[in-house]
Amino acid sequence: MAIQNVAKDQGVGLLRCARNDASRGVCSVPPRWPMHCSQRGLMIALMVIAGLLNSTAVSATRVSAKVAVLRTAIAEARVVQAALDWPDGAASGRLSIEVERLDAPMFGYRFDTLRWQCELRRDGEGFACAGPVRSAQGALPTLRVSLSLAHTNALLLSGRARVEVERLAASPDATRLLLKQVPVAWLQAFMRTLWADARYNQGRVDADFTVVVPEARPLRVTGPISVAGLALDTADGMIATDALSGQLQLDASISDAASRIAISGALRGGELLASSVYVVLPKPPVHVAMVAERRGNQGWWLRNLHWDDLGALRVDGEVQLDPAFAPVQAKLNIASASLHDAALRYLSAPITMAGLEGLQLTGGLRANLDWSEQGTRTVSVVLDKVNAIAADGRFALAEVSGEIAWARVGDTVPGTLRWGAAAIYGLGFGGGSASLQSKAGEIALLAPVAVPLLGGRFELSHFALSPRQSEHGARIRLGMNLSDLDLGKLSQRLGWPPFTGSVGGTLPDAQYADNRLTFKGGITIAMFDGQVRIDDLAMERPFGVAPMLAADIVYDQLDLQPLTAAFGFGEITGRLDGKVGNLRLLDWAPVQFDADFHSSPGYRGKKKISQRAVRDLTSVGGGGIAAGLQNTALQMFSTFSYSRLGLKCILRENVCQMDGVGSAGQGYTIVEGSGLPRITVVGFSRRVDWPVLLARLKAVTEGQMPTVE
Repeated sequence: MAIQNVAKDQGVGLLRCARNDASRGVCSVPPRWPMHCSQRGLMIALMVIAGLLNSTAVSATRVSAKVAVLRTAIAEARVVQAALDWPDGAASGRLSIEVERLDAPMFGYRFDTLRWQCELRRDGEGFACAGPVRSAQGALPTLRVSLSLAHTNALLLSGRARVEVERLAASPDATRLLLKQVPVAWLQAFMRTLWADARYNQGRVDADFTVVVPEARPLRVTGPISVAGLALDTADGMIATDALSGQLQLDASISDAASRIAISGALRGGELLASSVYVVLPKPPVHVAMVAERRGNQGWWLRNLHWDDLGALRVDGEVQLDPAFAPVQAKLNIASASLHDAALRYLSAPITMAGLEGLQLTGGLRANLDWSEQGTRTVSVVLDKVNAIAADGRFALAEVSGEIAWARVGDTVPGTLRWGAAAIYGLGFGGGSASLQSKAGEIALLAPVAVPLLGGRFELSHFALSPRQSEHGARIRLGMNLSDLDLGKLSQRLGWPPFTGSVGGTLPDAQYADNRLTFKGGITIAMFDGQVRIDDLAMERPFGVAPMLAADIVYDQLDLQPLTAAFGFGEITGRLDGKVGNLRLLDWAPVQFDADFHSSPGYRGKKKISQRAVRDLTSVGGGGIAAGLQNTALQMFSTFSYSRLGLKCILRENVCQMDGVGSAGQGYTIVEGSGLPRITVVGFSRRVDWPVLLARLKAVTEGQMPTVE
């Protein structure tokens, strides 16, 4: 018998039948076929054949059918051909089905030249058939189909992976879809309809879905889903997961006009990357929930966001994404009862990018954030006994509590910060509090803040912070005063020689922007009964990797006696002037400067230099002792008078170009004697490697005998 479908679209319509013998007739199939139209996929031709086999009016060994177009709510098949060879008296027949093209755009799948061959057997009141499936895109898993007028069951098998589809004629709109150990790659085409940029590399899926496809309504998918070892990424590398596992409940409504996906459940283990946020998930469950909505090809709106990581971090709120999954705006409530765990799991990437790798955080935090593409609109933060310690000791904060708020426009309610102690580069500050308020996009001090520092007082006269906005980085303005700081304690904290006395100074204004700290007005420090002024001070990456410092330093009328004693140098009396210009420090090590230190020309007091100081300066300058006296004669005197002394060094490319207060033949004068006994110290090494000069300075300050060359 040969059968040809002359109808198209969704109706099976009129069938013309021809017997193999001489007699001919017409077989009529009712326009209202007993199957619902949504069941008519590739199996419709098989049902036609099955119906004819059950007919007592037809006797044949070969049956064929051809359907030009089959359309359902989720797929379209073109040129479907089915052929069955069932020998008389045989228990089974050979079924072949070919489909020229199968399109399921809602699921993202398309197959060309599908071929399925199987052995068809009776199965109760219906039929069953199993065999391999091939297409132009390659071999597909083995397909087993069991069907009757009451039900349809299809099973795809490949190793341990299986996909099972169950349909009942009594519930024509609903399909049960079971997934067991299914590689995530099998679902890639469908997932790309929801997220076009994602690449699904590894992982397996288990699910028990109910798929409902009513006429002229969105596709609905509900049921539990488990994912194990999921690894995905995007082409730009901005989003990725690895070894992610979880159990979720899915309720999705999908159509071209609008889609809605609701998810709730828990994630266990694995890693997540989203832009600069890198997350290492713990083995205990992280509870998650979300409702994602999208209209047409617009971006997704993620509502009712919920993330709960057992006290380490809880996030609730909503986020709007553009079609490329880039965030457009967000409103989030954030809480952490353990900043230690939150830092380990969620903050490692931003902490490292800020140059603070190894930062230790403890305490608690609550925050509310309103953000848009133009930057943060409002943020409020409540801190609860927060401690922060930089791994390299650059800073430390202890017992920080309080509440502050900031708004891009308008004013906010004043807030207060309290701290038990703080330290910057080893300088310990006492506890205190500060009142702050946001106004016109800045959060600023409402009144000066003063705290104890090294036995003296540190005052922050003004402070204003403008957070990062769009292409503009964060900006800070501040001013400070120092008074009566113990110079001995300061020297100990900074690793300086044991200076004595007190230090005071003023910093009228400093600004931080684009990771650069600049000081306006200079810093004036009183020390050694004189003054040190620092001008044009600037720092790049002050809290980051390899900080760079630039400055000009002027020394005025420093008392040489306590200064040389502090450095462990031979005693010199008098006053010292000097300048260190074009100073550049990289990671706190000097790479460039123009240094000139010399005795104050206007000083009229006693100017004496000890024999040890003579030897020390001789060692540093790499020179010798002149003026007609032998070393043995000099040993008779403990001190000498001088009229002037000085030493210069221009550092470039790790080499110091040396000079003194005048020329001395091929050398330069370091100390010019006065009176009797008269002594002059001359240096002959014009170019000295910086490490060598440092070694000489270290030797003389540690009391080692100098070597005179």
